[in-house]
Amino acid sequence: MKKLLCFALVSVMMLACVLSASAAATDGYVTDGLEAFYDAAENNEATTWKDLSGKGNDIVDLPNTDTCKFVDGAYLNTATKVYFPSGIPAIINEKDAWTTEFVFGNVDVTGVMWGTLANCNNDAYSLFYLVSGGNLVLKNNGSTANPRPTYTLPGGFADLSNKTVSVTFENGVASKIYIDGVEVASAVPAAALTIGDNFFFGHDDANKSHTTEYKAMRFYSRALTADEIAKNVAADKAVDAPETSEPATTPEVDPPATGDGAMVFALIALVAMAGVVVVKKNAR
Repeated sequence: MKKLLCFALVSVMMLACVLSASAAATDGYVTDGLEAFYDAAENNEATTWKDLSGKGNDIVDLPNTDTCKFVDGAYLNTATKVYFPSGIPAIINEKDAWTTEFVFGNVDVTGVMWGTLANCNNDAYSLFYLVSGGNLVLKNNGSTANPRPTYTLPGGFADLSNKTVSVTFENGVASKIYIDGVEVASAVPAAALTIGDNFFFGHDDANKSHTTEYKAMRFYSRALTADEIAKNVAADKAVDAPETSEPATTPEVDPPATGDGAMVFALIALVAMAGVVVVKKNAR
């Protein structure tokens, strides 16, 4: 009896820890339609960027060099294409609604003509900085050339640093760009995008290159509302906010009991505690 209870206790504790960690990773963010969530502050592997959504869209074979690596709560990408798994282009490819979000640290555009932040091989989706005009642009070409939402950044590409850039798309309604939760550009697309089976962030072309810290990336299979975009941005800012210390408290402990009844009581108590476990997110 005691061995059975011990096994059950360990199993419950392990399950509780897994569930609590998964829930804490997306705590505060919109999860309806969430297909992939990459957070550099929550990643502890050098060449794999884990998907925290539970959908299994891990980015594998990440470059791990002096110029492309995880550092200080971000993935530093220096003029390199890093491909997402096949599940990511499938979210966008020929779909009528989707959302992409990129949380940037420092952004330094080195391309002669553009700084292409996210792209696909056929260029149907391209989120880029236009050097000549100082614009942030979404190229979203379907079977027809959809109009491009375009926003002139007052301070140039430096205005993208430490910002959350969100793109929502709804065929026949609107494709929008938000910066830190504020809508800055919109256009009405006439067709869904056909981007093929690939999608990547960063770019190695000298005309399109940049050195950018990608703190987090999120992908949704629907167009988020303005309020939902604002909620995600608030969660991003909360993660980046300075930590404050709280005084430690000592929990009350009942006197130990004996026998199987005590073990059952301990099991029930730990299960109850597991329900309120909070795994603190690392600061980016």
